[in-house]
Amino acid sequence: MFLPKGGGAFFTDEIGDHNPRLQIKLVKALEEKIFRRIGGTENIHVTMRIIAATNRNLIELIHNGQFREDLFYRLNVVTIHPPPRRDRGNDIITLAEHFLRLFNKEHNKNISGFSNEAKKLLLKYPWPGTVRELKNSVERAVLLGGEIYIQVDDLNLGAGHIIKNFSLKVEKENEIDLNIPPTGLSLEALEKAAIEKALKLSKGNLSKTARLLKISRETLRYRIKKHKLTNA
Repeated sequence: MFLPKGGGAFFTDEIGDHNPRLQIKLVKALEEKIFRRIGGTENIHVTMRIIAATNRNLIELIHNGQFREDLFYRLNVVTIHPPPRRDRGNDIITLAEHFLRLFNKEHNKNISGFSNEAKKLLLKYPWPGTVRELKNSVERAVLLGGEIYIQVDDLNLGAGHIIKNFSLKVEKENEIDLNIPPTGLSLEALEKAAIEKALKLSKGNLSKTARLLKISRETLRYRIKKHKLTNA
């Protein structure tokens, strides 16, 4: 952590993981607006903006005695809840292109961008490691890729078997082995067959069937009733 002497902003990450001793020091610094350097003897007065981040539930930590309530209320002036990655649309492409420019310069590369297939993978992959995982994946792709555009295989190399396995799943998602007879096939019959197959795979469990078909339980119940099916 860094405390500016003449104002500015002080950012502390993972505030929920700070130990009790450090929490006490932060309370004192916030209350008195002074701090003392490690090994120093002089109190330094500051005026600054405090920004704290955490991925933990601070209220729950307070109830469990793991986070100081007085520190929470000194920090909790304006709360911002960033949406999860899955709700942020094409932000992942913007971030990936930013990291690409950064690592092109750092590693003296001239990669123009991402292939359409690579972009699809970037958008579909859940990124459990958040932006840090994305940054590392792009850097590895820049280092190991030799093409004008970063390809899906380059991302596989960059993130190992996790992206590789996910990539295979994405590639197969829209590959449906469907045989349409010369006499034609109604969408109603196709829908009924898909529901019957999903019910069989899930052994009649409606929640699992709905997930397989990517519809809600309410929609599934309506369509089961429409096609006069049972979930037995």
